Amino acid sequence: MTRHAHHVIAWFAILLIAGCGRTSDEEPIPGDSVLTNFSISVSLFDISSPVTRASGNYTAAANDREKMRTLRIIVVRPNGKVEHNRFLNLKAAVELYQDENFRVTANETKRIYLIANEGLTTVKNGLSEDAVSPRLPDFDFNAITEGSLFPAEDVAALTIGLTGGSEELDGPLPMSECHRVWVPAENSSCNLFITRAAVKFSVLITNESGRALTLAGLAIDKMLRQEYYLPKNAQYEIREGNVREITVYDVPSTGDNNGYYTFKRTYGNGVTLMAGEEKNLDPIYLLEGKYSDHTAGTGENGVPLNYSMNISLAEVGGEPQKNEYLTNLPQLPRNTHVVVHAIIRGNSEISWTVDVVPYGQAILEPIFGL
Repeated sequence: MTRHAHHVIAWFAILLIAGCGRTSDEEPIPGDSVLTNFSISVSLFDISSPVTRASGNYTAAANDREKMRTLRIIVVRPNGKVEHNRFLNLKAAVELYQDENFRVTANETKRIYLIANEGLTTVKNGLSEDAVSPRLPDFDFNAITEGSLFPAEDVAALTIGLTGGSEELDGPLPMSECHRVWVPAENSSCNLFITRAAVKFSVLITNESGRALTLAGLAIDKMLRQEYYLPKNAQYEIREGNVREITVYDVPSTGDNNGYYTFKRTYGNGVTLMAGEEKNLDPIYLLEGKYSDHTAGTGENGVPLNYSMNISLAEVGGEPQKNEYLTNLPQLPRNTHVVVHAIIRGNSEISWTVDVVPYGQAILEPIFGL
């Protein structure tokens, strides 16, 4: 009998619930311990299916920091035993890795853990008073051996942390995900996504004041110091244009409204903004959060106002300009890309526009509703 490839799609068209809790279909079929060939392809969160890469219906990552440099695939059986733990040192930074083949037990639901860029992410520090030691997950995934019990609770509890007021994620970004996939007796394959454990801020400043200005720094309010390494109780929806969006998720509880803080970036000798110039600042990579500002009301279309930012100009003593709420940003799940456009006019008055776009968007144009 000719064997054939049976494709297993690991997401649904409307709603995706991520996580690796046990379900009733995870038990193997009694008496059936058939081995089968199982192939796994992994793409970045932004690509809802590998076929969209060929059709052009996706947004490329803006730089190599937003791509996979390494990839670990851990396959766990329903009894909690590790079937495979494979580490791949990729030859180049990629958005899509295809057809990694495994020999596995058939007729059961596997938990498949995906880890990218482990050990490569660093912490960039902009202020001397901030601590400089990295606070990324200190966990040896190599120690998880095939045939051993997978430490599910330990892995689920792993967190990424930033301290001080000006630490940012740097280098290849941390990425992770966990999927549950049914493996039939036939040769099969699945297309899985992996999620960046970071939020990206892109800031475009246009100087329409009629004179040269110097940017001294900026601040983003209500950021979170700690997030789970893997998505926690996350739910996903596919939006228009095959854009996958996280709609529900958990963050660590660290006190009142989760102990949020104001992130600050300073620019040393300053960034010169010539009259009429548009300046695209280096992107900022921070952690996901869920702040709720019950005093701020709502913005456009009734969207709650929760997050705000300001910039500081040397010409006005380096003092922060008015803190402005970022509209269209009611929550801040991982893999969100926030594009902020600030226009400086006469008397250093600033108007703001914010948009949330596919993560890889690299080219910023001053057209967001202006």
